[in-house]
Amino acid sequence: MVACLSLTAANTLQLRNQRISNVTMVAWGDGAPESLVFVSVSNKTVLELAQSDFASIMEVDLSDNRLVTVPTELFRVFPNVQRVVLSRNPIQELPPKLFSGLSELQEIIMEDTVLTGFPPTFIEECPKLRRVQITGALVHTIHSKAVRDLPLLESFNLSHNNVTTLFSDSFQGLPNLHTLDLSHNNLTVMPDGVFLLSKSWHALDFERNNITTAPNGLKNAVVDGYVSFARNLWVEVNASEFANASQIRELRLNTMGIFTVNSKAFSGMTSLKRLDLSDNVISMLANDAFDGLDNLEELLLHANQLREATFTRFPPQLKTLRLDSNRLDELPQSTLTNTAKHLQNLNLSQNWLWRVDSLSAFPNLTTLDLSWNRLEQLTSRTFDPVNASIRSVRLEYNEIASVSRSMLTSMIGRRLINITIDPNPGIGFSSQVEFRSVCPRGSVYEVVKVANTTVYGCVQCAAGSYHDNSSNTCALCHDVSKRAYTAVEGATTCSHCPMSANLHSSRDDCHSVHCSWYCWLTISIGLALPVAIMSGKYAFRRKETLFTPMQEHKDEDVDWLMGQLQMQIGRLSPGSDDTPSKLYDLPREAQLSVLSAIRDQFFQRRAEGPHHLIASPRPTKWSDLEWSSFQMSRILSRNYHSEVFLGEYDGRQVVVKRLITLRFDMNELTGAISDVELLQSLEHPNIVAYYGTMWNEVEHFCVITEYVSQGDLCTLLEMEVLGDHNVYFRIVRDVIAGLAYIHARGVHHHDLRSRNVLITSEYHAKVNDLRRNIDTKYQWRSLVVDKEQVPFIAPEVLTASSDDAKSDIYSVGVLMVEMWCGRFSEFRNISPSTPTNAKEALVDESDEDDVVRFMGKVRAYFQRNLTTTADDTLVGLMEDCLHRDPAQRPTAQTLLNQLDALLVNPSAEISRGAHIQ
Repeated sequence: MVACLSLTAANTLQLRNQRISNVTMVAWGDGAPESLVFVSVSNKTVLELAQSDFASIMEVDLSDNRLVTVPTELFRVFPNVQRVVLSRNPIQELPPKLFSGLSELQEIIMEDTVLTGFPPTFIEECPKLRRVQITGALVHTIHSKAVRDLPLLESFNLSHNNVTTLFSDSFQGLPNLHTLDLSHNNLTVMPDGVFLLSKSWHALDFERNNITTAPNGLKNAVVDGYVSFARNLWVEVNASEFANASQIRELRLNTMGIFTVNSKAFSGMTSLKRLDLSDNVISMLANDAFDGLDNLEELLLHANQLREATFTRFPPQLKTLRLDSNRLDELPQSTLTNTAKHLQNLNLSQNWLWRVDSLSAFPNLTTLDLSWNRLEQLTSRTFDPVNASIRSVRLEYNEIASVSRSMLTSMIGRRLINITIDPNPGIGFSSQVEFRSVCPRGSVYEVVKVANTTVYGCVQCAAGSYHDNSSNTCALCHDVSKRAYTAVEGATTCSHCPMSANLHSSRDDCHSVHCSWYCWLTISIGLALPVAIMSGKYAFRRKETLFTPMQEHKDEDVDWLMGQLQMQIGRLSPGSDDTPSKLYDLPREAQLSVLSAIRDQFFQRRAEGPHHLIASPRPTKWSDLEWSSFQMSRILSRNYHSEVFLGEYDGRQVVVKRLITLRFDMNELTGAISDVELLQSLEHPNIVAYYGTMWNEVEHFCVITEYVSQGDLCTLLEMEVLGDHNVYFRIVRDVIAGLAYIHARGVHHHDLRSRNVLITSEYHAKVNDLRRNIDTKYQWRSLVVDKEQVPFIAPEVLTASSDDAKSDIYSVGVLMVEMWCGRFSEFRNISPSTPTNAKEALVDESDEDDVVRFMGKVRAYFQRNLTTTADDTLVGLMEDCLHRDPAQRPTAQTLLNQLDALLVNPSAEISRGAHIQ
């Protein structure tokens, strides 16, 4: 039975989801068809449309059907059609001139088809056409002149296709075009002619292609919207690569593998207002990389690997700067010391900042995010330069132990400012704040009421007072002496005015020299003395008077830092909660003295102790080599404390780990040296071989080890290149053999995971990154930042109840699960917000049940797929290693014996499993 036509009020031919597979034109021959017949896949007529209805139809919707192709003249029978929808049909090809001569057509939509290309003269003579969307297909080539002569066309969307070839004249005669979307294709080259199609682009989207460098024609594009190259294949922005692209307002280069931005990369982009370089791996940023961006207002550099952000000068109109999720340990700065006077929003969260001295470079800052850093102390000097403009400050999840009273009153007391400081160890808005039992020097625990807010924690002693150790209170300097004063908050001692100057009423500075009646009497008596004696006496007094209080404060700071270092060296107070001081806090002379002393002690211990060298030939005079003696191939990795290079010496490839000693505190540096001395005493085929050290410059301590060619196990597992199960067994056995060796010598690994297992060209394993011990006080910090490390830590380590050889065995169990079953996400503690949360999440009683259920899934998987004796043995070993009770876990030697016994039976075959669901 033929269905009757029922047009909607909008004159739409709505045939969506009718399983139509064919459209037939009836009585074609005298110049006009009498009807159109729409037939389903079962050869039933879905609809027969009479000629009298053709002119009234303005929209044809044939989406969600079974059309493989459509007749050439289909849409020309509707003289007033304005919109055509062919989405979600298995259309493989279209006839030429399908959309030709449609005088009223305004929009074409074809989503999710299997179209592989455009025919010649695909779209033409459609004077009112404004929008074309052909997405989610398989189009691979856009031929020359495929789309042309469309005077009102505004938007052309070809995203999510397979376009690999595009010609300069693929699009012609499109004067009104302002949006071109070619994202999610496979283009490697962008023809220059594409950028000249429009007089003013709103959007040029080339996201997720295979483009590796800026197209030459980009400099001719006029873009008042954005150009996006996100998710392409850039690895480096070359010098002057985008130079003179002067008419682009926004450029997106985010989410790629860019690691370097070179000199003047964007010079001459005078219209650029927004530049997005986020979510890359940028670690090297030229100081003048952003020179010439005179109108830049927003710079996005978050989610990179930057350790410093130094600009030749800040872009003069910069309003927003995002540097969050990097590795910065200091504020962004300018080599020309200019200020970012227009900067309003600065995001530095999730970095490694441990001190913020002053915000004077950003005088008009309104929003500042310093959360998730390592800040330890805040003083009034920090926020004084922005006190008039600041409106929002985020300080949560730092290590702030004390704050200044003036900062509380000037910032929290102002109602226009939104400041967040919870949680921090020494300050907060709740009485439950975990403040230290003894506040840091210069502060005392107080409850401060500011406006309608109550602040709890360690508050620095106000100017005019000092921290009295005997009473653990803030005492007035006036009680010490009438001439005693302190000019800054948080002082631990008072300064004194000289006898020739009185104290200001503010009790924070001294008057200039003046002469009292005692002074005039002295002058009168001294008239009989020789002029030379009088002049010398006056010069002496003058010099005494001009001794500045700032010098006294500087000396106090140096003395305090030296005291901290001496305390750490001598281990005078191992239970102290004071955060270790970095070596670069010291004056230059002190830095060299301390590092030279540590280096001399290291060489002395090495000279006195026995050398345990590897059996392979070893070059002579390793410790006497100069850095220039090595031929460096490339950088393998970088972090805050060190750089790792692949180099060559005497024809041998080696790995050189260069420690930046000034970035360590004393505990960290002595621990690192201790780890090196540990490596000197070990020699085993399954332990990464140590060759020697190089410490010619005190600021760089180099450790030289063997190069293991295949890289770490984690990467190889992700690439799935390790082959059959025999390789897996060999790797696990090698790891356990290495552990058995170090455990027999009383050494534990502490951080065994797939990243620290290196694979040789013969697919043998070597254990890397051995440590003598781990400071549990700072272990929490690494748990929060380094999410990968959480699954590999035994429960007893997190509860601080134990950390011995059995925790390494737990890590072996996780390693085996990772190899045979893939990474199992339920083992991870995802982004713990605080150390306490991380601890609770992993030592909760329910975790034991989770492990039991997980191992049940593992066993079920092996029983379902393979049933050999080796299967049960392997799962049993995993269960034993992951036992919650350390005493129930086997030793490394026992595991080694069990694996050797298993490998004797060659018929025991185990294949690697997929993810356990």
